Amino acid sequence: MEAFPNAFLAVLTPEAQLMAPKLKRGRRFDWLCEQLATTGRLESILAARLDLPREVWHRVRTERDHELRAALICLLTAAFANQRAADVVGEPSGGWFWLPPRALWQPWATEGIESVTKRMALKSHFAG
Repeated sequence: MEAFPNAFLAVLTPEAQLMAPKLKRGRRFDWLCEQLATTGRLESILAARLDLPREVWHRVRTERDHELRAALICLLTAAFANQRAADVVGEPSGGWFWLPPRALWQPWATEGIESVTKRMALKSHFAG
């Protein structure tokens, strides 16, 4: 199982909020955390689906260390995977990663994955 914290947070973020300023490598994740995790929005979206101790949600809201933030998002990913509620995306040659349930995704993310899936199906159809 592979977690991808940037994508995990991104699919839950409204498209209009994804317009981040130009950021250095690794800073986009921290920016996404500021948009969702520290504001309590991530907890409000996920807490009903994930029965986790209050301490976990407190740490999600208050953690400022980049690596510990990433570990917390990986914990949320693992919790969804444990419930068999994660949405698994990817492909055999590039690999797979686990995201929140698709029902929680923002419309832009759902439309994007559906578009990619259709293109891959067409490509496969014409290749074979």
